[in-house]
Amino acid sequence: MMSTTAFFSVNPDKLAHFYETVLNGKLSTNDNVSTIKGEDFEVLILEAPEDIDKEIVILSPPEAREEVAIKPVFTVPALREALQSVVEAGGVVTTREFTYNEFDHADVLDTEGNVIQLKSRSLAKD
Repeated sequence: MMSTTAFFSVNPDKLAHFYETVLNGKLSTNDNVSTIKGEDFEVLILEAPEDIDKEIVILSPPEAREEVAIKPVFTVPALREALQSVVEAGGVVTTREFTYNEFDHADVLDTEGNVIQLKSRSLAKD
């Protein structure tokens, strides 16, 4: 079963590149929608409607946009490698990291400040 997450973006090309790089997915664009697909996920990047676009301020480096009630979580093969990709793709690695249910987790910011979580199987031995 594939999970799909959609993001509205003020800079869809940059955001699509971020998710393609960090999630190691395959990028395609059709009808002004960028789609990044992996084995068990799909990320859709859509241009923000004009009325929403005016309200969004993107800083560099991005600052957390925490006023939303959700946080997408993506499973990656290797958390440390994914965190390195976050920085290389223009995102921010936060200090929030923890282990839960045999997975290591880390909160990161994408290029527009959306807070997402990356997780991978824990390498720690009990």
